Amino acid sequence: MSHSRIWCNGFLVLLFDGPTPKNRADFHINSSPEWFYQLVGDMRCRILENGQFIDFTVGPGQMFLIPPQLPHLNQRDEGSLGIVIHQQRAPGATDAIVWYCEKCCTQLYRADYVCEDLQAQLPIHIRRFLSDEKLRTCTNCGTVMAADRGFM
Repeated sequence: MSHSRIWCNGFLVLLFDGPTPKNRADFHINSSPEWFYQLVGDMRCRILENGQFIDFTVGPGQMFLIPPQLPHLNQRDEGSLGIVIHQQRAPGATDAIVWYCEKCCTQLYRADYVCEDLQAQLPIHIRRFLSDEKLRTCTNCGTVMAADRGFM
């Protein structure tokens, strides 16, 4: 999956293409809303709301809005293409990357960060989580997330 920055002046406009790695399991929590418009193929979005995972499929010509602070995981198929618009973050605003137990939705690990250079920042958090079995083990039900669930 790759993205190209189209515009950045009050809003950040990105063009995303698929595929997203299939084993990816990291959710993002943004301090600003995200608006999606799907051009080609499908984007699947899993959100965590009221302690439950809810799945949505956004097809060509469809829009989807994620409010701020809502945990979400987006996955795109090979050949898909979509536009994502974020508000630029307020100075010092923090976003987060989070993993949840796939069985009971308990939070496994969360890393907060000031959004500056995601391509440099996120792999550090992903590697830390994946390399530590204790972080990947649910304190509620004991399920251990596989160590291959987050590569970018």
